[in-house]
Amino acid sequence: MQRRETTLFNCDSFKLAIFLDGFVNVLLDENSLREAKSHLILLSSELHKIDPVIREEPSISNNNIKHNEVDDLEIELRTAAANRSSGLNNSQDQVMLDIQREIVSFMQFPREDKSKNMDIWTKLKKMYPLMYECALVALTLPTTQVTVERLFSSLKFILNDQRNRMNPSLLEDIMVVRSNYLFDKS
Repeated sequence: MQRRETTLFNCDSFKLAIFLDGFVNVLLDENSLREAKSHLILLSSELHKIDPVIREEPSISNNNIKHNEVDDLEIELRTAAANRSSGLNNSQDQVMLDIQREIVSFMQFPREDKSKNMDIWTKLKKMYPLMYECALVALTLPTTQVTVERLFSSLKFILNDQRNRMNPSLLEDIMVVRSNYLFDKS
């Protein structure tokens, strides 16, 4: 059992999932906590590269332009001015700062009672939008082989002698439906 625990805690994805679980994240020691935070920052950065989040534009209060006269150029100029004044080079730096702020705030959040992770993160979506995106990814990754082995075992019910010429895409679709059904059932 000790060997299995050591193996699990050597996995960055597992540490990240434990960190994002408001019920059991107290199990992480300082080193694992630091590694989980850095993995969360890396994941958020990679997610932002794939699909940049449209952020609320910075507001500049001392301007003479009426709200209905603001166009795309004005928004770009305001964003550039705000980035220059804060010393940021690009939106990637801003994402890094935002996720670090969210992590610090999340660490102050009280320990959750035992409930489903995604229910907790649905409630926290507005407070921690970047961490919510990461939770959607990190909490759906299988951290052990059990899920994969269970899916392969269920394959024998789908791909049998009568269905041996099934199109691979149809087989994949059936497996997705079956795995989601089994996931919702448990």
